[in-house]
Amino acid sequence: MAVAARLDPALVRFEVHYSPGAPYGLDEWRTMLQPTVVINGGFFDEANQALGLVVNSQGVFGQSFSGFGGMFQVDASGARVRSLVSEPYQGEPLQQAIQSFPLLIETGGVLAAQGDGFEVPSRRSVVGRDRAGRIILLVVPLGLISLADLQHALLATDLDLAIAVALDGGRSTGLAISAGAHQEVYPALDQLPSVIAVFAP
Repeated sequence: MAVAARLDPALVRFEVHYSPGAPYGLDEWRTMLQPTVVINGGFFDEANQALGLVVNSQGVFGQSFSGFGGMFQVDASGARVRSLVSEPYQGEPLQQAIQSFPLLIETGGVLAAQGDGFEVPSRRSVVGRDRAGRIILLVVPLGLISLADLQHALLATDLDLAIAVALDGGRSTGLAISAGAHQEVYPALDQLPSVIAVFAP
């Protein structure tokens, strides 16, 4: 089972939150931030330091991936998802950003190259962008799926994805939606040092 939120960047605000010294559970992030949607962020090491670049209102953390992965970003032009393979980060100013890997769907809606571990089944989380420019936050929280199967499944949906990158899956997979009376929570099993949060006006 997959659960997805499709979000128009013109109607919502995206924020990246990062707390490596004190990671929180998904419910704790929800309580603190009160977002409309929140999803787990990218990969991190044993010290809860993010792998790749993180940018938020507190500053710039880590180093950009080079030649692999992708990035969710917000800049003066708005929110988008970007391939770091076909569009490497050149140090341009960003308001919010979080990097992760692997790239699942390359720019233009084609399968990205597969690598080690693509056949291993696990819980999954994804950030993508459709051809209309909407941001897609998606989790497979209850079943297990390989990255290779997930690639094909994403292209077979009606999400019309132009690009997608995997976030940190497995025990980190978590998504919560709070839209008025509509409440859905798929809790992560681990503490999360980073999340992508969405706020409606």
